[in-house]
Amino acid sequence: MFLAQLRRGKGDVAATVDKVSELGTYLICLLRSHMWVETRTLVRAADKELREPEKKRLIRRLEKRI
Repeated sequence: MFLAQLRRGKGDVAATVDKVSELGTYLICLLRSHMWVETRTLVRAADKELREPEKKRLIRRLEKRI
């Protein structure tokens, strides 16, 4: 959309760059929020469903990856 306006010579380059930057920032915030919710859901499920030895083993595996 923005690129088409620039190609036709109808768009302001600075305004287009600002708009794309705003959209990129919004997308990053949305993705971070989604990842936070998914992580929280997984942690709650693991805490509820796994037995203590399984939790410890999972924690050790995750610590190796970090």
